[in-house]
Amino acid sequence: MTFISGSIPWNKGQKLSDETKDQIAETVLEGYRMGRTTWNKGIKWSDEVKKKISNSKKGSKPWNKGKKWSEEIKQKISETKKNNH
Repeated sequence: MTFISGSIPWNKGQKLSDETKDQIAETVLEGYRMGRTTWNKGIKWSDEVKKKISNSKKGSKPWNKGKKWSEEIKQKISETKKNNH
């Protein structure tokens, strides 16, 4: 099936059941556990491509620059990192 710009999705307006949501969440978590986290994992970049990527990223602002983290969020991040390692 191909995507056509401006077309209405077949499932627009439909609600997922709690069971379906749980199944989707489990499938996603299983993918993370098995290491399928990025589309480009295992790709060997040539030196030329690495240089192009590096040059394109230079001067760009980090995604988290200027963000303020609450103590609650910092604690959650810390606990998550401890549990994953």
